[in-house]
Amino acid sequence: MSVYLVCTYLSVRLVKHRLNKPEASLRGDAAGLLFATAALASIRLPGLVILLQYAFTFGLANYLNWGVGQPSDKLFRWRPVGVFLALLLVLVIVAYPSFWVNPLRGLSGALKYMAWHRQRAYTLTWGQEWEASATPTLTYLSGWLVVKLPAMILTGIVLVPFTVKRIVRDPFQRIAYLTLLFGSLYMLIAIVVMRSHLYDETRQLLFVYPLLFLTGSVALYVVSRKLALAVVLLSFAIFVWDQVQLQPYQYVYFNEVARFLDIDRLFETDYWGASCRESGRLLEHDMPVRMTNKMTCIYADPDDLYRPFIDPRICVQGLLGFRYLEDIPERDYLVATYARSRMKMPSNCYQLWAITRTLPLSNRKITMAVAYRCEQ
Repeated sequence: MSVYLVCTYLSVRLVKHRLNKPEASLRGDAAGLLFATAALASIRLPGLVILLQYAFTFGLANYLNWGVGQPSDKLFRWRPVGVFLALLLVLVIVAYPSFWVNPLRGLSGALKYMAWHRQRAYTLTWGQEWEASATPTLTYLSGWLVVKLPAMILTGIVLVPFTVKRIVRDPFQRIAYLTLLFGSLYMLIAIVVMRSHLYDETRQLLFVYPLLFLTGSVALYVVSRKLALAVVLLSFAIFVWDQVQLQPYQYVYFNEVARFLDIDRLFETDYWGASCRESGRLLEHDMPVRMTNKMTCIYADPDDLYRPFIDPRICVQGLLGFRYLEDIPERDYLVATYARSRMKMPSNCYQLWAITRTLPLSNRKITMAVAYRCEQ
């Protein structure tokens, strides 16, 4: 996400330098953009989709330049673009040793795998379960953006159609802001059109969020500088308050409006909702007493996140290995799981405790992890 934002900045800066000094050499700017793009691809190969954003930015610069010169006076020509792409391909292949044997086949296969691979996972969105094999829709993506983007940014995005004409009066501002708009939207549309597989909400699209932040913030600033400043200060104050209130997790998962919803039952809370360290310590403290009552094992979901925080002498096994809790062989056992676990607790299980937090401005408790005792 950070490197994608750096690449976006470098591409826009290159355009600015070309507009200001059309005859000046841009080798330094181009080299910086080249290595930043290669670094982006080395982190995750789908980062190469930023080339579509570059094409939009540089193509728009060429188009706008026609208004002040001749159609032949292009700011960016095919030859340097071709050299840039060739050098980028070399750097990407060097960064991935698995491509060395058959570079083109390895590169195309990797991109195909990253776009359509399936995961054994599912996501809860507005109360609806989405399997990893399902393809995302605009409803799915917009549903997550609405609950995760800060209210300030959502307000700014709503104002974009009413402010864009005031923002893009200057040629460079037009290129820069339209690049942000394009970068915010093209991947969301491409994923739906290509029917790519997503899992665990929008984690593969985190690089879009900074562009959405910038797009909304600029629109809000154009409407009213004082209002924008006040909203930024208020949002920052709420953010700091959130960090204090959620300690030790420090992870604000939903925006100021969504926190009033029953989010732990309507949405995937991811690892933030597991609170496995705190939950594991409580289980470890409680287990010796349970062992005297023939309690033999803890069944946890996910067990790999609980195991590091529980004494190695205590049995910890995966809960998801059983379709029904009645299939567990022990007569007495403990269950530790997410609050939104899909497994239905049988009548012989009762709740021991639950880990909860309350987000600022809302008096509704978010249940993060729950422990049950099940006995014959």
